[in-house]
Amino acid sequence: MAPPLHYDEGNATLRWVVGFNAGNVNFDATLQLIDGGSQVVLGTWIVDKNSWALGGGIAATQTPDEFMAEAASKIGVELSTSRKTGRIGKQQR
Repeated sequence: MAPPLHYDEGNATLRWVVGFNAGNVNFDATLQLIDGGSQVVLGTWIVDKNSWALGGGIAATQTPDEFMAEAASKIGVELSTSRKTGRIGKQQR
């Protein structure tokens, strides 16, 4: 998996009090999943997330970890669908 291109936890207080991108959270990465046995690339995803620009309570609670978990969940669903539809074969054990 490629390392994050941009990871910034920002400042929750600035997001809450000032808003308008002050203290903004950013997580931008290119993720690539490779089958360990065959070295086949199963997928490549671009994740480009940042906190709500206007600030306030919603933006103050957003974190890069939340963005990563959301991306992982979406990728998992996509991989599961790909396997069910035959675009990705079953693992040989």
